[in-house]
Amino acid sequence: MALILGPLIIPGIQPGPQLMTEHPDMFWGLIASFWIGNILLLIRNVDMIGVWVKLLQIPFRCLFPFALFFFCVGVYSTNNVMFGVVGYGVLRMGFHPVPNLLGFVLGPRLEENFRRALTLSRGDLRLCRKPNQRCFL
Repeated sequence: MALILGPLIIPGIQPGPQLMTEHPDMFWGLIASFWIGNILLLIRNVDMIGVWVKLLQIPFRCLFPFALFFFCVGVYSTNNVMFGVVGYGVLRMGFHPVPNLLGFVLGPRLEENFRRALTLSRGDLRLCRKPNQRCFL
């Protein structure tokens, strides 16, 4: 979804229900590209049906370590970070992945906005400045 919304927002196009009426050329071009992509994918994968069937016959106990290895190599090669191995270790220790993922994704943005709020409030952690008003902290 982000890969679709990003290029729309950069030139100033507002995604949403009004996209069809305000930018019909962009909307129908997007729909046409989806159709063309699906047709090309279908044409390309018809020859590979036998390969996919053979891949399904591999037992899970053999396929899982190979998939895990390739995931770790892929993550390491894109970011030069051992996040795949660390993520697997965290899962084995019983931690849930969703809060960790939210922390990794939202953490930098939260820190940046917290610093901005502290700068605007000159380091005051209270949400109000009036003496008689009840504050959050």
